[in-house]
Amino acid sequence: MIFASMSHRQLRIIGILSFLCVAMLIPSTAPADIYRYIDENGVMHFTNAPTSDKFKLFMRERKIFISKLDSNQFDPIITDASKKYGLEAPLIKAVIKPSPISTPTPYPTKAPEG
Repeated sequence: MIFASMSHRQLRIIGILSFLCVAMLIPSTAPADIYRYIDENGVMHFTNAPTSDKFKLFMRERKIFISKLDSNQFDPIITDASKKYGLEAPLIKAVIKPSPISTPTPYPTKAPEG
């Protein structure tokens, strides 16, 4: 048995590390409310994690995710934009299309590529 030769301390460390690895695999959600603060110069500051009482709630998290929408409903707008700017419609649609995520979250889990 592999674990028989390990000390109690080593087994405990392996157990803690195993627990942490499993805990990081569990998807979590975070509130995506947007807060706004307008400073004395009229500059608007936006955040999802307010750092002071100056930030006030600007927009609540949406409960409907993009993945539930019909992706073809914007085709007429995309076609018009492709003609106007001389780009191919599939290229515009590919840029707009969100990255596939197994579990929908209100925020991206990694930086977009490209």
